[in-house]
Amino acid sequence: MALKFYSAIDWFRLPVILSLVFFLSSPVTFAQPPVLQAPDGQLSSPFAKVYEKVSPSVAKIDVQTRVDSRQQSRDDSRRQLDPFWREFFNVPEQQKEQSNRGVGSGVIVDRDGHILTNNHVIEEATEIEVTLNDDERYTAEVVGTDPETDLAVIKLKLNGKQLPAGYVAEMGDSDQVRPGDYAIAIGNPLGLDRTITVGVVSALGRSDLRIYGGGPRYQNFIQTDAQINPGNSGGALCDINGRVIGINDMYNAQFAGIGFAIPSNMAKTVMTKLIATGKVERGFLGIAGKDIDRDIQSAMALTNSEGLLVESVVSGSPAEKAGLKAGDVIVSLDGGRIKNYNDFSFKVAARNPGDTMSLDVIQGGYRKTLSVKLASRDEFANSGAQTGETPGVASWRGIHVADLNSEQYKAYIPPGVTEGVLVVQVDSDSPALDSGIAEGDVVTEIYIGGARKVIKNVSDFETLKKEQQNNSKRSMLVYRIQKLPNGQTVKGSVTVKGE
Repeated sequence: MALKFYSAIDWFRLPVILSLVFFLSSPVTFAQPPVLQAPDGQLSSPFAKVYEKVSPSVAKIDVQTRVDSRQQSRDDSRRQLDPFWREFFNVPEQQKEQSNRGVGSGVIVDRDGHILTNNHVIEEATEIEVTLNDDERYTAEVVGTDPETDLAVIKLKLNGKQLPAGYVAEMGDSDQVRPGDYAIAIGNPLGLDRTITVGVVSALGRSDLRIYGGGPRYQNFIQTDAQINPGNSGGALCDINGRVIGINDMYNAQFAGIGFAIPSNMAKTVMTKLIATGKVERGFLGIAGKDIDRDIQSAMALTNSEGLLVESVVSGSPAEKAGLKAGDVIVSLDGGRIKNYNDFSFKVAARNPGDTMSLDVIQGGYRKTLSVKLASRDEFANSGAQTGETPGVASWRGIHVADLNSEQYKAYIPPGVTEGVLVVQVDSDSPALDSGIAEGDVVTEIYIGGARKVIKNVSDFETLKKEQQNNSKRSMLVYRIQKLPNGQTVKGSVTVKGE
């Protein structure tokens, strides 16, 4: 029998070829989506089963709002005519207000008709109409909103009825989700009823996103490549078992396959509070912190990068009263691990005022446990007595300011500046944090609600705060003077979002 000799490259190829043959002949091929086999031998997609289970719980939300035509014109592709040319061409003047309609999605969470959706779907709505799976239509009212997570709850006007049990979504545990798990989005993109798209969980814990208007303050998004488009907002992101693991929230218009959903566990926490009280109260600790990078880990001889470094502690805050200090490292909360500063901030914000929590910290090289009783963030921010502020100091939306004639802050005032208020502190969990305003800036003017206010002193600042107390959701434009490291000053403005 003649023998065939193989070269070295042939011997290298042989196991590869054999492995490929085995893989292709195997009954399970991982490149293919999963299939289900019925007793009669028919194959079907598990995604069809998910759609059958979840789609009745996904509602279509049609919203009507009243908008200022001047504001809308900023987003209008048509140029607005100058009043002179309007008269010349006999073009009628536009109404100051006009109707605007939008469409979104929502997830039914109980038989009483409560629907979980995004705040930006129903924000400033004057009318809300909801279409259900059987094409029944109901009007709805807003139960409560939470712009800080971009979540809201509305309720159908059922007139004493209850919805069928099959219309209620099964909420899943988003803490069990892993990158690579299937992700199925169901919603109403572009008004197309109950559209399903399929992908995977691309990543977890996405934060610091700037996708629309700066994004919500508390961000812990699930990223997915399941297609999400306008109208999907508020809809369901499901796992392969048909459990809702997220509320679809945002997408990237420039790049397909990059969408974001609010984790179901975050949504359930906010939803429960909104249904119970119509609002979300959050506990206040009173620190600013940062993630532990390699340099901090090396300098402090830490065994890993989990936890956070305390950068500053607010005077009079629960953190200060508990003994927290700048330079401490917080490594656990109630015995649970802390991934980073964003993770810690969300866990604190999920607590209620008055809750007590236990913090394991490394302080001065020693590990200790501190007990902290959280304050109410809103009450703390609005109470000068609680913050330990002295006369001549005021705060609004997390910006603490002092008069320029204050001896305590004299060294920080830019040369030649005689009117305005000096920013002496910016709270870490406030609307001002992401605006770019900083300690040492001098605020000279503020625009809000169409009104302009020259700020000469703290009294002017406090007066404007009181005048605009009913406009807490409006953004404000803050004009400030900055002192550069070389001693020069520059003028500019920042936008501070509403609360």
